[in-house]
Amino acid sequence: MTLRYVGMLVILAALAIIDTVILREAVIAKKSDAQYEAESEKRTADIRVLQNYLLVFNLFILLISAMTVFRPLVEKINLFIAAQRQAERALRRQTSVQQMLHAITAHANKSRDERQSFASCLAEVCAFTGWPIGHIYLVDRKQSKPLVSSDIWHISIAWATKRSPRATPRRR
Repeated sequence: MTLRYVGMLVILAALAIIDTVILREAVIAKKSDAQYEAESEKRTADIRVLQNYLLVFNLFILLISAMTVFRPLVEKINLFIAAQRQAERALRRQTSVQQMLHAITAHANKSRDERQSFASCLAEVCAFTGWPIGHIYLVDRKQSKPLVSSDIWHISIAWATKRSPRATPRRR
């Protein structure tokens, strides 16, 4: 709204300058040749000023038009970029899950011992999730409790060294 009012004011100012030039032309017609030349030069300078104002006004209107025309395009481009970034994050996450599953499968296939296989797979899962501690529970369908705690644990070295003074009680 404000830009329209500014545009109208510029147009009114331009019309006022044009009216002034026309009135001068009428007055100049009644004057002598020397006065006519001086007034003619003044009129030419006024017309140049008017042309400069109109040029600036046209550039201003062009800039505003370009902003209104290109704004939806810029918004669509920003939405596209955001969607691309989200897709890239999802792809990275999926790739890291695939890599973890591949490593777990490799550990399970390499080891002949079931406990060693569980321990190495637990270490991979803890590394992937960022968990400092992991523990294996085994399924036992014969007992009343379906999950039975195993003695297979994973404790990260960084976590253990940071927590160990607090975890062990002080002895006298």
